[in-house]
Amino acid sequence: MTFKQIYEEVIWNLNKEKRGTTPTDTGLINSVKLWVNNRQLDVCKAHNFYFMQDTNPDVFTVDGDQSYLLTDFSSNYKEIVSLVLIDGTKKTRLTKWGEGEVDSKYSKTDTKGKPTYYWTWENEVWLYPIPDAVYTLQMKSYNLLLDLSADTDENEITKRFPDVLVSGACAEGARWLQEDTSEWEQKFQNGLADMVRENNKRANQDRGTIRITARIK
Repeated sequence: MTFKQIYEEVIWNLNKEKRGTTPTDTGLINSVKLWVNNRQLDVCKAHNFYFMQDTNPDVFTVDGDQSYLLTDFSSNYKEIVSLVLIDGTKKTRLTKWGEGEVDSKYSKTDTKGKPTYYWTWENEVWLYPIPDAVYTLQMKSYNLLLDLSADTDENEITKRFPDVLVSGACAEGARWLQEDTSEWEQKFQNGLADMVRENNKRANQDRGTIRITARIK
């Protein structure tokens, strides 16, 4: 379904316009668009879905600069999958330090060299050792989906799980109308659970394929 088909379905479900007719209440349309995008954000925050994973544009280190804004990699960043440092033709996957490891291992704060470790703090990624030259950083991460905007907009959720967005937005609309939200909310939660199960099944199949390929080689 397109964005327009989704927000029209919501409006019809809320009995605010006659089903099959083109909605004309601009204020209502804008509210429903907001509700749909709010629920899309809820879906993305609930789980790291395969369709959220992306390789972001490269970022270049600066000699002596240890930290880099996560938004430099992606404006809608959610969680890092991997961080690779490229030095000429050589690629090195950096090892992530957890909070406890940073406290115990990060002792020589002025050490410079080719980074081999990283950690995140607030809205930045930190490297260790501190870069001593210009290197290329390539980050793969889970990113939040961009808001739907144009009537023709589509993404993996609208194409494969549109009912989840419809149900969630209807729950928001019912709350706005001061009506019972439980039925729509339950449909949203059930649809979200189905999405998570399918995603996990897909991930398990992918891991199985990788193991089979490795054995064949």
